Amino acid sequence: MTIAARLVIVAARLVAVAARSMGGGRTVRAEQGTRLRVPAGSRGDVNFTLLASSSVIRRTDRRPAFRATLADRSEVPASVALIHPE
Repeated sequence: MTIAARLVIVAARLVAVAARSMGGGRTVRAEQGTRLRVPAGSRGDVNFTLLASSSVIRRTDRRPAFRATLADRSEVPASVALIHPE
C-alpha cells in the first residue's frame, strides 16, 4: 500500500508519515523511511505493508489510520493535509 502525503501550503516541508496501531492481529510497517520532503502544493509517497496474522477473523475490516507530523513535531491538521491510499 502506498500512502500519499499531499500538503496544500506555500512552502516545501519535511514531513513524517506514521501508521497508527491497528491491533487485532494486524500490523502496519513502513517499507522504507517515513520522513520525506514534500514540495509546496505537491505530494510525497511512503510505502507501507499491512500484515494480518492467522488470528485475524476472516471478512472483518479495520481501516488503517495514518498521521503526518512536521519537522517541529506539530501534527499536520486534516485541513491542510490529505493522506490516502493510492
